[in-house]
Amino acid sequence: MKPEGEKITLRQLLAEGQSALSGEDAQLEAWLLLESVFSLDRAAFWLRCDEAASPEGCRQYRQRIARRQAGEPVAYILEKWEFMGLPFRVSSAVLIPRPDTETLVEEVLAWAGNRPLQVLDLCTGSGCIAVSLAKYLPQACVDAADISPEAINIAGGNAALNQVTISVYQGDLWEAVPAGRQYDVITANPPYIDEEEMKQLSRDVREYEPRLALDGGADGLTFYRRLAAESGRFLKPAGRAFWEIGYRQAAAVTELARQAGLRVVAVKKDLAGHDRVVIVERGKNHGR
Repeated sequence: MKPEGEKITLRQLLAEGQSALSGEDAQLEAWLLLESVFSLDRAAFWLRCDEAASPEGCRQYRQRIARRQAGEPVAYILEKWEFMGLPFRVSSAVLIPRPDTETLVEEVLAWAGNRPLQVLDLCTGSGCIAVSLAKYLPQACVDAADISPEAINIAGGNAALNQVTISVYQGDLWEAVPAGRQYDVITANPPYIDEEEMKQLSRDVREYEPRLALDGGADGLTFYRRLAAESGRFLKPAGRAFWEIGYRQAAAVTELARQAGLRVVAVKKDLAGHDRVVIVERGKNHGR
């Protein structure tokens, strides 16, 4: 690292950041942090890479590299992340949107078509599922709920950022849902990490992402029990619920659904080939 005050080019600064970080994503992370400080895309960088970086830019970049070295996720440093091709604001109050969750959104989109559906997204967090569905299903009416007031504020902000309208409600799972309302689609990415897995999470997840959005209880199934028990009341007769699951939870979650009288439609895999989404419908005993 060059001393403070000594001139360094953008190319050299990027190389410094890449050397300071470790892991398979070091080069990408160093680039994303440089891009955020200097507002450069790739083309602009290569046009200007041998120019001297400003002292203030160097200071900010090194601060961000230091935060990443300490374990803070890049998304929280940038305060934004991409999901389903859309921009999302994030903070340590919400989980970072992950590609695995795109599987759930894609399954909903494939089933929904262009119908004017009523959609509920539980445990909405950043709103990545709710906002994506509102964006790609423009005829849908989307509600989003979360127990965290901070998450609700972020989800509402992300709806505005992506120029869509969603209704947000704060409360503990079903308690947040307006009385008497039923839905064509209910989605949920609930906390599903079990007690033992919580201890083994990587440092950047364990120390920075909200435990409230991760901890699924002793066996990781606490929220699925509640989802299974009540989904039938909130689904319309032809509606479907789409739940994200941990990759080892398909058998347990589908059994909970069956015990609650729901019909299991399918278990869908993510791009890595892991079980990721359980799809259920109302059972015959859920008529009103």
